[in-house]
Amino acid sequence: MSVVDRAFKLFRRELEEFALHVPLERRSLKEVVESGKDAYLRTRSGVPYRIEYEDALALARDIPEEYHERVLLPIVLVRNVELGRGVFVVKGDEFTVFLVRKLAGLTREPFERWRESGEPNYVYKPNVFELLVKYGTSFVVSLETPEDVKKEFP
Repeated sequence: MSVVDRAFKLFRRELEEFALHVPLERRSLKEVVESGKDAYLRTRSGVPYRIEYEDALALARDIPEEYHERVLLPIVLVRNVELGRGVFVVKGDEFTVFLVRKLAGLTREPFERWRESGEPNYVYKPNVFELLVKYGTSFVVSLETPEDVKKEFP
């Protein structure tokens, strides 16, 4: 194995270790708010991920109650190096993508019109910063291994 091959394998392993804090499970916004306390979720590392009740409550105030069951926490934002600097992909269904873009001020359209518009499934670093400041542990940020590294160095 060449030095370059070993370097890429090490790089990939480092990226995977960075994602150990991402929860293996999620809870609905409704469930966290109704519990009245912090939620603890399992992670790959074994260290529980805590969703603070106050962060979930802040998010709940900005989302109509009829959608609280549909919103799964934490909302995962993945830094994707293939899309360029400062680009984060919203992981989840198209409702989650719409919700995050709406909270970030990137769309003013209602869901159905947004869905037809073909807007991308990502947000930018300044948006991520604002979302984390406002909603804290309701969001989690991770890195994604570039597809070519995944394929070439499994």
